[in-house]
Amino acid sequence: MMSDDERVLIGEDAGMFGASEVGLRDRDEDFVCGFKMETTHGWTCRAAIICDGMGGGERGEDASRIAAKTFLDGLREALGPKPTGGLLARVARRSGGGSASSGGAFTDATTREQLWRTLVGTCHVKVRELAEGRKVGTTSTALIFSERRGGVEWCDLIHIGDTRCYRLGADPAASELLSEDNSLTGEMHRGGYIELHEIPDTHGHNVLTKSIGMDELPDSTVTSLELNSGDRYLLCCDGVWGPLHDRSGIWMPDASLSPQAQVDSWVSEALSRGSTDNCSALLLVV
Repeated sequence: MMSDDERVLIGEDAGMFGASEVGLRDRDEDFVCGFKMETTHGWTCRAAIICDGMGGGERGEDASRIAAKTFLDGLREALGPKPTGGLLARVARRSGGGSASSGGAFTDATTREQLWRTLVGTCHVKVRELAEGRKVGTTSTALIFSERRGGVEWCDLIHIGDTRCYRLGADPAASELLSEDNSLTGEMHRGGYIELHEIPDTHGHNVLTKSIGMDELPDSTVTSLELNSGDRYLLCCDGVWGPLHDRSGIWMPDASLSPQAQVDSWVSEALSRGSTDNCSALLLVV
């Protein structure tokens, strides 16, 4: 069991490495979570998620934890052993996608997208219940993919807010930002008013336009990605990318370090460069 103050929860042999530091805040409102699961349908699921809670104190702390665990618990239910029952089968029947089995439904991109939106909706309800009339919410960025016989069959990125997902290259210039910030400055960047590296220094960078738990149900962005063996992905909160994404791209640690030491380095470097927020990151190696 995980204690309430643990902010990183990653299963063994998942190929994921996480770190989270409270920084200059009173509490750590970020939550990092991931697992690897063998399904009964002959394929392996790997899922990673990072959430950055809002609302201050225990409320933001609880919002990120509840959203992350609710999403991944729902995914586990969809992966369950009953071939014609469970959450995924219900979603598949509603959307008209997939086959009667959970394994078949997961190969259908339309059914998967409907599942992700259903899970986000459940997270939204849970966080709204937590809020009790106050402004409480969380961002969420999740990367979920299927492996079979050493190859990746499908991968989906599910994103809300301004936590980010990067596909890492050998250096900052070769790394690619795969998510778009749901924030005022994110809209300014997409409109061509500011450059990506100017976001942290522009007024409104911490004003979100989408989040789980705040106001109406958010319309999450679902993107299908192509993954290859050896690819590396970084999920991180704005406390990390804010100080570390400059004109050349996202800062990269020493490649000779172990994966855990590298993810620790992203967090420690952000703090050393003056981050005043919680600093959390998850490194996923395919």
